[in-house]
Amino acid sequence: MSRDAFRPITTSTRLEVPRGHRIYTTGREVPAEYTIPSIGDSMSAVLGTAWAGSTIFAISERPEANKLQVTYSHTALPSRPWTRFRHLSIPKNHRLYTTTILIPISYTIPDVGMQIKDVASAGVPYLTEALGMAAGRQDDYIVAVRHPEAYGGYRLELDHMTVPVAAYSDYQTVACVFPSIYPNGTSFFPGGSMRRSRSVLGRVLYQFTRTTGAGSTWATWQADGTIWNFVSLGTGPFEVESYLAQAANEIFIDSDGNSGTVGQFLNGTFIAQDTIHDAITISIPGDLYYEIGESKPSATTYASWVANKTEIILSRTIDDWYGDIKMRRTVFVRAQ
Repeated sequence: MSRDAFRPITTSTRLEVPRGHRIYTTGREVPAEYTIPSIGDSMSAVLGTAWAGSTIFAISERPEANKLQVTYSHTALPSRPWTRFRHLSIPKNHRLYTTTILIPISYTIPDVGMQIKDVASAGVPYLTEALGMAAGRQDDYIVAVRHPEAYGGYRLELDHMTVPVAAYSDYQTVACVFPSIYPNGTSFFPGGSMRRSRSVLGRVLYQFTRTTGAGSTWATWQADGTIWNFVSLGTGPFEVESYLAQAANEIFIDSDGNSGTVGQFLNGTFIAQDTIHDAITISIPGDLYYEIGESKPSATTYASWVANKTEIILSRTIDDWYGDIKMRRTVFVRAQ
């Protein structure tokens, strides 16, 4: 038999991700009594010292007469990394990077929240070069980690990005219930208005922060007021401080001893705790007299907001975004 029959034949396949990494297949005919290497062994026993860095991850055998046809699948780990990115829609065109690298199963897996420039001191020094190859990515934070087994090790996939530093605004149609307006002397709903459910154009403000670390505004977000303070437009969701419902059941008596409730002299349609109104004075013959303070905001103030297209906060929510990064979503609508 020719000695060529015992020579190994090695072919390779290039992966798309990580781009260009080679997976090798080596076939060899050996005697039946030949000691076959084990999965995890170096290919140096088969192909010589030049292949010492290539590790066997799969072996198949096929008996043939008094011989064996043995096929080894092997590759060198870790691979070179491959980094790609996609643009997010919120905030618009912010980049989320994904780096893929094949690593031995003995390597330490990084944690979500690590910053790329800190991975060496965190016990995963192999990532310093791997993720440092993409220029300017040292300030990225790892926001997701995946590591399925592959080729005798792990196919490590890391999502990483910087924290968006600027607020991002977008415009969307939102549903809003505007409070009722008590009849008033202003040009804004002078005859009053019931509660109005509308779909209107709203401005949505997106803000981002990590929960820990330098530059985090997480503590400030948690300390923000959740209820509108009836004065500052920048606090909590918009609410009305009104006195109509409270005053409606008040009883007052005239000089002749006749009694009545404030509600009898008000338009019941608009008696609600969130009705917007100016100061109201009830004065009729018989010394019936009662004063109701204006709401906050008053009808006059609210009318000025409508005229000036002033924005009020409809809602403010905080959600998990990527990794340990939070997203705050504040919806503004124009007073109307």
